[in-house]
Amino acid sequence: MIKTNKPNLSIEEIMERIESEVWKRKHQTASLAQTDKTEREAVGGQNNISLNIPTQQPFVHKSHYEFADFTKYHDAAFITNVYRGILKREPDVRGMQRYLHFLRNGERSKMEIISAIRYSKEGKAKNVNLLGSKKRYIVSVLY
Repeated sequence: MIKTNKPNLSIEEIMERIESEVWKRKHQTASLAQTDKTEREAVGGQNNISLNIPTQQPFVHKSHYEFADFTKYHDAAFITNVYRGILKREPDVRGMQRYLHFLRNGERSKMEIISAIRYSKEGKAKNVNLLGSKKRYIVSVLY
């Protein structure tokens, strides 16, 4: 028989612990949101999409990339790092708004956005080596 060291807790004690943890997480989230709000830059336009460029994970430039080098980022950080890696520049406001709209509304997947940027006119001119991108681009175009 397996012995465990589980304390005997009542339902009330379990609920108190859960409520305490929820309260902590809620206040941590509120604190992070306030910090985040002070760091981002509002972008004008119809959707008033904000550019929230992360500072916690710096983007590493390489001689070649894999899709996972970009897909590990989320939201504006994802778009920003695709631009940095593939186009070798910061995103322009119009491009950021466009791709964020696609991403947030589920109109395009991350793979489709990466492929679209890589095979755009500017992306072709930069000719960045993105492993497996040609096949994925063809599939996304056909789909």
